[in-house]
Amino acid sequence: MISIEPLMDDGLNACSHFLVISVMNHWKLDHELMYAQAWGFEFAPPGTKGHGIWNRGDLGPRLYYRNEDRIFLNLYLFHGVQVYQSGCESIDQLYKLLEEQLEQDLPVIVFIDTYYLPWMESFYQKIHSIHSVLVTGMALDKGLYCNDTPPFFQPPVKNQLLGYDQVKEAFREQVYIFRKGKAPKRTEEAIAVFQKKAEDLLEKNRGKNTFEKMREFADCLQEHPISSSDMEEFGGGSGILLRAFRNIIRDRINFSNALLYAARQCRLPLYQELYDQFQESIRIWTEIKSVCYKAYLKNQMQDRQVELASFVRQAAEIEEKIAGRMRIVK
Repeated sequence: MISIEPLMDDGLNACSHFLVISVMNHWKLDHELMYAQAWGFEFAPPGTKGHGIWNRGDLGPRLYYRNEDRIFLNLYLFHGVQVYQSGCESIDQLYKLLEEQLEQDLPVIVFIDTYYLPWMESFYQKIHSIHSVLVTGMALDKGLYCNDTPPFFQPPVKNQLLGYDQVKEAFREQVYIFRKGKAPKRTEEAIAVFQKKAEDLLEKNRGKNTFEKMREFADCLQEHPISSSDMEEFGGGSGILLRAFRNIIRDRINFSNALLYAARQCRLPLYQELYDQFQESIRIWTEIKSVCYKAYLKNQMQDRQVELASFVRQAAEIEEKIAGRMRIVK
């Protein structure tokens, strides 16, 4: 069994990211630059729907954007660890893969259904939801020792045994496997990645750049009521619009921490300044999420939408200035 210390939920990051970072900590490796391209925003055309949970609501799906592939690519490029997604069509394939990896002292992230996880009391035998655990060992009876970062700020789980029959029920045919090697790029080379991210955000797409899309979202908030389908809770968690705000906040925290890491490693005072400026944008987006949720609970949503729109415009102005400064760093 591999002794890896699990991380506590912060209410923002994805469960799989907590597991990846816990492995990086175990190997005494940094991870911050995996988020060097995490900053983003999207406001897709009306009627846009996504996959999975992003198929519900009106505004929530329009705010969804994906950057998982770039996150794992940067983890490899700057920190030397590859995270591969692999599919297993049967429980036998899963166990074959687990045996191969664990023999090399490599943990495996396994995607499972929370309905079958006994240590997640609010979900166990109640709610079907896709989650991920870190398999750190295997018992003689094929039970799996698992680490987990449960949601809602629950204590982390270390080397909890999940029986073979429970694994068969819970497994959802997807795993992440690890490979550790030498990072192909130096930290200094991340500067070009940050610059490219700023340029991409400032570049027009469908006639608008990212910050103009923020202002378009603000206009929409001000002019149109938020539908109940955007706010209704599901799957043991918040409504889809609040989850979209959570993702926006999370990516700005992670991206600004990558900036701070580069500032310290490369002695870049400007990046320290940009990090500090990002904290105000993060504060505003956090306030947007909080005001939206409280208004929903008090049935005051329409009364607060002009205020929400104003907050979004403030965040757009701050972030546009950050991008303008970032793209000209030498």
